Amino acid sequence: MEECEALCNRLAIMVGGQFMCMGGIQYLKQKYGQGFTVMVKLRGGGTSEGTVKSLKYEIENNFNTVCVLKDEHQVNELP
Repeated sequence: MEECEALCNRLAIMVGGQFMCMGGIQYLKQKYGQGFTVMVKLRGGGTSEGTVKSLKYEIENNFNTVCVLKDEHQVNELP
């Protein structure tokens, strides 16, 4: 996408060989952009609850946009 932004002022998007839309890059980003998904896996051995909270805090505060935690899983290891 960065190359298109540097070289073009309009962009066409094709899906499965079919023309879907065309427009300015900023317009297409605003209309169809979904943001980012961040997946983090931590090893359970030395990971404390404080480490997880600290990681969440850093992610929320270092991204310029609104962050939403969609899902969280904790797998308990067998003894």
